[in-house]
Amino acid sequence: MRNPSNKRRTTLSKPALAFAVGVIGLSQIGCEANDWVGANDQPAPVTPSDFVDESNPSPTVSNTSTTQDTADGPGTSDLPPGPVRPISPAEQTFVVNAMIGHINGEAVYAGQILEPIEAQLAAIGRREGREAFLEAAVPLVYGRLNEVVLNQLVLGEAERDLGERDRQRLDVLVQRERDEKLRYYGQGSLAAAQANYEAETGRTLAEHLRDYREQWTVRRYIEMTVRPKVVVNPRDVERYYDDNLDDFNRPGSRVLRLIIAPDPYSADVVRERLDAGVDFEQLARDENLNRYLPAAAGLFNGGDPISSDFGVAEVHAALADLDKGGVVGPIYANDRHWFVQIVAYSPAVDTPFEEVKNQIEEQLRAEQFKFYLDRFRAELIERGSYTPMNLMMEKLVTIAEARFDSEQ
Repeated sequence: MRNPSNKRRTTLSKPALAFAVGVIGLSQIGCEANDWVGANDQPAPVTPSDFVDESNPSPTVSNTSTTQDTADGPGTSDLPPGPVRPISPAEQTFVVNAMIGHINGEAVYAGQILEPIEAQLAAIGRREGREAFLEAAVPLVYGRLNEVVLNQLVLGEAERDLGERDRQRLDVLVQRERDEKLRYYGQGSLAAAQANYEAETGRTLAEHLRDYREQWTVRRYIEMTVRPKVVVNPRDVERYYDDNLDDFNRPGSRVLRLIIAPDPYSADVVRERLDAGVDFEQLARDENLNRYLPAAAGLFNGGDPISSDFGVAEVHAALADLDKGGVVGPIYANDRHWFVQIVAYSPAVDTPFEEVKNQIEEQLRAEQFKFYLDRFRAELIERGSYTPMNLMMEKLVTIAEARFDSEQ
């Protein structure tokens, strides 16, 4: 870990910055790539004072600045004037709950972002080199930050949209959920339910009820604002079926392996060995028994499946009832002795429109819903009230690097 008193700026290097912009697409969520740097292409310095909770002027990072004792000043000691022993990495403390910004006027703390991905960051930190750490950690941290920002923005709008009757209904639903958990985990005892629930899930009952309330609020808002935009009419369903007809109606296909024996005697030998349990592929590699591509073990059409007529009527007819692994032969046709193995088989698909129209409609509705939901999220990120992503990221990367990068 790095000594916080070190004046070195923790900034994103050019390779790491390029990697982050390329992977996470900052411009797609309302944060341009050039927002990562300040004027004259110089990133703003990040210091321990940046991690001070504005509601509490006491710094949340331990004071690690060097001091000296003098003979005539406070803290007199027998030691000669000069700096005291440097603080070891093990003694350096970076509090994860440092405030990094605001969303909808509410404080956001580093722990909200970093704690859920702590194990991943720790694994990344064991890699060699600062560049390797940044290239892997930056997109991970940014993805988590974007998730938290988006969730809080949606929740804020959703809560503002709640009417009085909605709030009353939500209170009833939360109370029912609480009562159910009390019965299941505590047989009516609140203390027992809290203890048993936390032991099983690692979370408190209060946290569960909070999440239940927030999830219901967001789900209601999404259903009220996004779902009505989804419109799929019968013509859309029919058009999708017609445009993707090959997916619903296609002939069966087979991958074939051939043995073409050079004479009746060889054909008898092949049949006898097949009956004795010798592998078809092994026989197909025998140049004395097979005149059809023995070097390729007799694979027909380069191993690609065929769905059309084989081309030899007698052989094609014999294949009609064979499934994967099936073998037929000898078949005498075109002055040759044929043996054929089905290596792979896909049955024909013949699905009428009436059978799949409901499935198609559900798929189209899901695709439309995702489209409008993504657009809603993008608009919310653009108009939402929150500390700029680049400012929060600078602080998060500083903390993550200091805490998890083994090279620091």
